[in-house]
Amino acid sequence: MSKIGYGIVVWFMWFSGLSMAVIAQLDRSHMPQSLCGWPSLHTNGRFPEWNTRIAQYLLGYALNESVVVVNGIFSNQTTQDIESFQKLMNLNINGYLNSDTWPSLIETPGISPLEADSSANIDVRDTLPIMALQDALTANGFKTEITGVYDELTVTNMALFQIQVGSEITTGTIVDEDMWHLLTTSCNTTSDSYYWFDAGWPQ
Repeated sequence: MSKIGYGIVVWFMWFSGLSMAVIAQLDRSHMPQSLCGWPSLHTNGRFPEWNTRIAQYLLGYALNESVVVVNGIFSNQTTQDIESFQKLMNLNINGYLNSDTWPSLIETPGISPLEADSSANIDVRDTLPIMALQDALTANGFKTEITGVYDELTVTNMALFQIQVGSEITTGTIVDEDMWHLLTTSCNTTSDSYYWFDAGWPQ
């Protein structure tokens, strides 16, 4: 290797190490939440099954589907549902559920805000966002039975999650867009660790 080539390699290693050191020092609690990446879900992608289940619950609700299959398998039907939702919302139709589509999905009325309801007489469709919440809470370390009812355990665990991520609201009775974002990404805004940017995570 020439001296010039060696020098370029050394500089690159130094620069990469410096960049990682700077990122490691970033305080997540003082950074805009929008910098926390969304899971990028697509065919042949690498992501936890629970991310796909959350998507299947919420897409089924948003599209008002009569039959909703929630199994954590990113199938052709999942891709079709994403494309149907993207078409409905006039988004770029590509079958990718990423930072361009997630925000519109969670902004769907009935998903955000999602509020605790003591009434037992709710429509079957309305149980889908609640089941998504319960699944997400379990994935984030707060084991919650998936009942489709915003029950006492769900309220308690949601409150604990809100406390963990440093939310100003800690009643556990409401899930807004910010909470859906944190539930979906498992991003803890109060921890001092790496911050991933909104390019989709994991790839």
